[in-house]
Amino acid sequence: MQLFSMRKISVAIVGSGISGLSCGWLLSKNCDVTIFEKNDYIGGHSNTVSINPKNCKDILSVDTGFIVFNKLNYPNLVRFLEHLNIKTYNSDMSFSVSLKQLGIEYGGQNIKTIFAQKKNITDPKFLLMLKDILRFFLFVRSDINIYFDISIDDYLNQKKYSEVFRNFFLYPMASSIWSTSYRDIKDYPFVKFVEFFDNHGLLNFFSRPQWKTVSGGSKEYINKILEQKRISTLLGEEVLSFSKTKNSLIVKTNKRVKSFDHLVFANHSDQVYKILNLSNMKEKKFFKMINFQKNIAYLHSDKNFLPNFKKIWSSWNYIREKESNKGIMLSYWMNNLQDLKTNIPIIVTLNPHKEPRRELTYKKIKYSHPVFNLETIEAQKKISKLNSKKENIWYCGAYLGNGFHEDGLVSGLKVAEKISNERRPWKT
Repeated sequence: MQLFSMRKISVAIVGSGISGLSCGWLLSKNCDVTIFEKNDYIGGHSNTVSINPKNCKDILSVDTGFIVFNKLNYPNLVRFLEHLNIKTYNSDMSFSVSLKQLGIEYGGQNIKTIFAQKKNITDPKFLLMLKDILRFFLFVRSDINIYFDISIDDYLNQKKYSEVFRNFFLYPMASSIWSTSYRDIKDYPFVKFVEFFDNHGLLNFFSRPQWKTVSGGSKEYINKILEQKRISTLLGEEVLSFSKTKNSLIVKTNKRVKSFDHLVFANHSDQVYKILNLSNMKEKKFFKMINFQKNIAYLHSDKNFLPNFKKIWSSWNYIREKESNKGIMLSYWMNNLQDLKTNIPIIVTLNPHKEPRRELTYKKIKYSHPVFNLETIEAQKKISKLNSKKENIWYCGAYLGNGFHEDGLVSGLKVAEKISNERRPWKT
């Protein structure tokens, strides 16, 4: 594609999550960047909400999507935030399980919270769960060299792990991590599952990484990125389709038609599929192989969405009201995660079985999270091969990794580095 030497390369980016923002940030050093965002805010899962609860003198900035990271597993994000001079501080990543219909609750912080319910000390099922946790932690690392191309549930079946271990511990934790249902988490590829748990220190009783959060919320780094002069953002603009000419890519939105030199898809795979389908692109089939699950988040102060035993309230609280309901319901206790200076419980609940009390609800937000299975891994490989200067059409997103902020950031930076000669100003 031939360009005038005095003109900056123009790049359209679809989506303003971490992938689109990181890609646009690096490209803006020597390109003109336009970010199209169909929502009414920039940031995707980096969504800080300001609230002023009753009887609270301060306005609180609460993150509702992306919340925490650590130096070990998020090396590029750490360097990125340092480069932007964004302040961070230590957070807490404790976890509890509350199976309310069964009357079972425990927290993972220490012996006291594990046995917060005295009956757990003599409950055969609870003790079997603890025994299987120990067995899993001790042997699962070596088993990834033996079991290939199977799901985590297939592995647990073959090794005869108990139902209480799965339903009281492993699946609640995994469902919480990936914001997905029991049904979908069972299909997670075994090797990827274990590698993730191992890399994040989740197979250790001790020596887990120190988690951190952004001072003032993730809006702080978004604002720094948007200070770049060559980045323009268009809110409420949904990209519908595009077409190719000899020298440009014509992008059609719900509001305009505009030409660019490069087009970057930094939105979710299901959204990419929709655009490629309307644009008659054969590559669309790969994006249909990766599914997303819709999740509803409520920001509220209704403590009924935390465990009954206050002593086991944790940063992450897996709640299940009914035995038959195995969809993900997770409450983040934001006071603990973000060290909010108030005694009023500030909670983000994902997919509550009923709505929090209206007078205690601040905001309702729609999110989507990728669902991982063996087909997802195959699709990731195929999509990654599509990125080349031959077509000037690019793809990035956290769904091409493990679905987390580091994955999205790195994916966006890699695309920017391929489009331009600019390189990220740090090494990891």
